[in-house]
Amino acid sequence: MSLDTFACWVRCCKRVLTEHDYIRCGRHTVMLRIAGVQLLLAPQPKGNEVFYCPGWAVRKLVLLREQATAAERRLYGSYVEQALRSDVSYGPPSADLLARLDGLRAYAILRGWRLTSGMWHK
Repeated sequence: MSLDTFACWVRCCKRVLTEHDYIRCGRHTVMLRIAGVQLLLAPQPKGNEVFYCPGWAVRKLVLLREQATAAERRLYGSYVEQALRSDVSYGPPSADLLARLDGLRAYAILRGWRLTSGMWHK
């Protein structure tokens, strides 16, 4: 795949994250931060960056929210933190993932793109 355009570069970043089972956090970002899950920033086609986190963490958080809703109780950050940290998948992102994302960012910078105030521009 050619990385001649920003959109191609964004797709490459997304493919790397998908290969490592990282997905967009969306509305779960705050609770995942409270739980101490390491989030990664990745670019979007419009130039902004959004948070990605391990897919297992989002799936487990969704399950915890569903259980709390069914039991009509509140979901506390400390409970989510304990539940996520006890999972065997909990830990920092792999070195391979970080290296590939750093390489893609370096490529973008060498191609003349800059990240300013949370937005990429040429």
